[in-house]
Formats: sequence, structure tokens, C-alpha cells
Amino acid sequence: MYHIFLVGKNLAETVCINICDFEELTLLYNTDQNINWLGRPVWELMPKNKGDDKSTKTFLGRLVPVSRAICLFDGNSKMLYGEALRYSIYPDFPREFNTSVVVKRVKKKEERYLVGARLGIRPWRQLDAILQYNISGKTSSHAINLAHLDGVSIDIWVGALLRNPGKQDILDTVESRFHITNRLRSEIGCSTYAAEVQKAQAVSKLLDVAVFLYRIELDSREGKGLGSTAIYHYWTSVEKNLAFLMIHIESIGTDDAVPTREAWRKMLFASACDAYRIACGQETPRQMRAFAKGWQKLTTKKDKPETDTQETKEEDV
Repeated sequence: MYHIFLVGKNLAETVCINICDFEELTLLYNTDQNINWLGRPVWELMPKNKGDDKSTKTFLGRLVPVSRAICLFDGNSKMLYGEALRYSIYPDFPREFNTSVVVKRVKKKEERYLVGARLGIRPWRQLDAILQYNISGKTSSHAINLAHLDGVSIDIWVGALLRNPGKQDILDTVESRFHITNRLRSEIGCSTYAAEVQKAQAVSKLLDVAVFLYRIELDSREGKGLGSTAIYHYWTSVEKNLAFLMIHIESIGTDDAVPTREAWRKMLFASACDAYRIACGQETPRQMRAFAKGWQKLTTKKDKPETDTQETKEEDV
């Protein structure tokens, strides 16, 4: 899961602006009126045995998890080491205050998931799910501390550890820092951001199809990994040019909204074309024929990202 923190001018300010008060934490953790959700930290009330797991069900009790048990013997070089308390995770226990939850439909049923990191997907592609300023009429499920400093631009840090499912070994660490403007914190700003990231995803899928056609025209057994190469270069280029999207977000409601949106989408198409050229060679006649087939798929007008030509500017909300 992604952990999200506001970033202040210094460490002291950063700590202060991320602190949640008692009322905020009550909304998150007081799911059962019969349970003392606040609890006491383990250094004040250490569990006596594995069955004494009250601390695993409280906010303060979970601050320092007692996940391992160690017994040292006097006058002996050996020790006992094993599992101690088990801690329930979301959704069996309320989420961390600095995490966001997204609702997805799975087999016609709504399921709630923590917004988390995935291999090969940078955090900016899920920024709308992290912020969630585009859910008018619904219960907000963004990190509680994101509601602090209301009405001003903020800087946030987003980070996560990627692990093998069901295992403890760490595959990678992911972190990013973002400047979130007032416009991006609005419903129209966040929803526009989400829609344009979907446009970028659509271009990525089109690029993947074009590379697949290139491989098939040559030999399906050849060119393994070309698709990954093209997609990697595409998303790297898009991330380097993310400023195009941020400029468009800031221009919503002005006459510059459509031109800035077109600049962003043209950049997506140009990045896809560059990535295709990098991945798909043209050294031999067979490669040139294969390149032309994939290129036609990538550049045919009907396959380009859709452009709204009827509006002159996006309305402010």
C-alpha cells in the first residue's frame, strides 16, 4: 500500500501537519462502539502471552507490533525465537490514517482495496486514486491527512515497499514527491487528471498492438521482449513530460484549456511513435515490411487518441 504524507518546510512542520486529531481518528477506528479503539501502547501494557492479543485491536497497541517472541536463557548461549502476536490487516482492521482506499467492481460486487504500488507502474499513474478529489456525492476514502491544509497547494510524498505476495522479501521500493495545486485538489481537476491518464493508457495499448503486429509479420518466435522495451520507453517519456498535463489542469476554465490538452495528447502520440522506432528495427527488407504494418496500425487516424473538437474550453466547476 502507498503511504502518503504531507511535506512541510522542515521536519517539525512536516510532523505537525500530518498529525491527526482525536476526532479524525475516531471516524476511522471507532467501528465498534463496544471496543476501546484507542487502547494503550505495549510499553505500558505488554502482552503476557500469545492469547493476550488485545493490543492488536487498538490504535496505540499497534504502534509497536510484537510480531516476534524471543526468550533468552540465563547462563545459556541458546535462545527461543518464534512468532508472537498476529495482526489483522485491512479490511479486517481499519486502514492506516495515511493510506487511501479505492472501490472497484468485481463480478458485479463492489470491493474496497488499498491503493498500492505495482511493479512497472509509477505512482503518478495512480495519483487520482490517491487524492480522490473527484468523488462528488460519495464517501471520501483518501488518506485522512490529505484533508489538512484545506484550500492551499500542498506537497506530498508517496512511498511503498513492493513484496512478493505472501512473502517478506522486498522486491523494490517506490517513492515519489508531487506538488498538488488547488486546481488539482478540486473535483474537476482530479477527474480531468484521471481521464487524461486513461488516454495515456489507451495509447500504450495501441503501441503494444503495433509491436505485436511487427513481431507476427516477422516471426512470432522472434522479437520477444520488444513489447516491454517499447512500453518502457513510452512511459518513461510520458513521465518526463508530465508537466504538459499539469499545465492543462491549471488551464481548465480558460481559453487555453483545449490547446494545452492537445499539446499533452500530441506528446503521448509522439512518445508512442518514438518508442515504436526504438523497439522495432528496419535493417532488413523483412523488418521494413513488418515495421510498416505496425506503423500503419499506430498512426492510422481512427486509432489516434480521441479529441473533443466541439468545445472551446472546459467549464470550471
